[in-house]
Amino acid sequence: MAGSNAPLAGVSIVLNGAAAGASGADGRFDLTLNPQSYTAVYNLAGYDAVAQGFVLSAGTTVDAGTVALPAQRTTTKITGVVNDSNGSPLGGATLQVLGGASVTTGTDGTYAFSGLTGSSFDLRASATGYQSQLISLQVSRPGDVVQNFALFAGSGSFAIGDPSVSPASAGANADVTVNTSITNTGSSSASVVLRLQVIDRDGANGTAGSVIGTGTAFDSGGAPVGQIQLNANESRAVRFVWNSGRFAPGRYQLLIRLVAPGSITQRRRRARCSWSGRRRLRSCRKRTSRARSPPIRRCCARAPTPR
Repeated sequence: MAGSNAPLAGVSIVLNGAAAGASGADGRFDLTLNPQSYTAVYNLAGYDAVAQGFVLSAGTTVDAGTVALPAQRTTTKITGVVNDSNGSPLGGATLQVLGGASVTTGTDGTYAFSGLTGSSFDLRASATGYQSQLISLQVSRPGDVVQNFALFAGSGSFAIGDPSVSPASAGANADVTVNTSITNTGSSSASVVLRLQVIDRDGANGTAGSVIGTGTAFDSGGAPVGQIQLNANESRAVRFVWNSGRFAPGRYQLLIRLVAPGSITQRRRRARCSWSGRRRLRSCRKRTSRARSPPIRRCCARAPTPR
């Protein structure tokens, strides 16, 4: 039945990957099955699929009970909090979805957008006397997204270009390169610290989501660089290099971070890579689909095909 408790007719019932039947006008179904373990998946257009597992013994009856199918969302809601670099809420800050609506934070720094359509949103946070931030969000499907901001005092503001990862595949002890650009979108000269963190998405080396390595930043001439200073509207190409070392096969996330000198993180852009059981890394590609929450920013992993 639907989340509203109304019966749903025509719900497809798939058992162990094979179509087994559908619900009737009253939402009920009755199937005769051989004794074994089953995974049932219930599907209906406009609703999220629901899976259910059960074991059927000889001569017994299994009651699947009430299966509630949540209706699929058609719009996205974005909420969050805007703080200053000390963690204090910024009231009166402006949040704008570029090309769309804008809202102002309350005294507690919170904001909310609702009724957003589409799968990509460029969200800017700004406040008088603080550096603005622009983050691109992508969602695979409508839902609830939480995006917080920490704004730093001053007029500097930076943007990260779309990252690209190479090579297309790499074994152990190989260099993985992330190329991007950093642009000062503020009105005056400003400095920023460059960082690349490597996150173990699946816990192949321990705890899932933990930082297991870092990369080194280089300028276009190949010289190592930790902090750069850019004039207003100046853009500079940068290259990050991480050596795969002897990390376990798995999926890894490369996180570019721009850090205000002497402060916490200011801006983030993610690129995703995968490492198969044959110890191969796949490169980041422009997003064609997106999987989950939190949303990925512009790039996503492409899982390798085991061989």
